[in-house]
Amino acid sequence: MMGWNYLRVSLLAVLFGAIALVFIRIMIIQPDRPSPTEELSFHLSSILDIDSISIH
Repeated sequence: MMGWNYLRVSLLAVLFGAIALVFIRIMIIQPDRPSPTEELSFHLSSILDIDSISIH
């Protein structure tokens, strides 16, 4: 069970790291166009809301 918990935490860390890299890359490449970052944050918030609803 501890190995599965460690695997799950590491997968979550990799996932959030990839999301942060994509977000930073969009911010650097397109600093004067706020639409992609707003769209990405909207998708992330909707995904997190879906996850929180499924958890509760």
